Amino acid sequence: MLFLLPQKCLKSAFKGLSYASKCVVSEDFIVKGGVAQFYPIYVDEKTKRIVHIGDYLEPDEDMNSVPVINGATPVFPIKEGGVEMNWGMKKETLQDLLDKGFVQFSEGYPLQPYIFKYVSTKYKKKFEEGRWEIIGERADGSKIIVQTGGIIPRATTVWQKKVYLCYK
Repeated sequence: MLFLLPQKCLKSAFKGLSYASKCVVSEDFIVKGGVAQFYPIYVDEKTKRIVHIGDYLEPDEDMNSVPVINGATPVFPIKEGGVEMNWGMKKETLQDLLDKGFVQFSEGYPLQPYIFKYVSTKYKKKFEEGRWEIIGERADGSKIIVQTGGIIPRATTVWQKKVYLCYK
């Protein structure tokens, strides 16, 4: 089977499946690209807050070369099998969402000790229209967001379980 990759991706492609964030064919045959989406997110171990978003790494940079922040763990997007992936956005976008309180995280697994989730910028319209409202803040700095009315939507997760959104 032949996989065609952009010329700039060839160097990293032959390194194997590690560094999928640098244009490598992942284990599920998806070409990952965008060096600006592979960076550390530092979580303070005492306060359980994101304290810094590091600079992106070049394909030849070692993850262990990132600066050390005392008391904080640098977290990279790494699948349980060890495949390096991309975060879903550039660090500037993540910082903007973090500043607004739209980023949460939970415990992860050994290779990625925290799992991050966020309210996407595409939901801005729901706030502007008054369909969503911020009613408070959690200890980690993330906002408590509720839907202000209408029928309770029933969303399907990737595991096909039903999830219900919180109402005011």
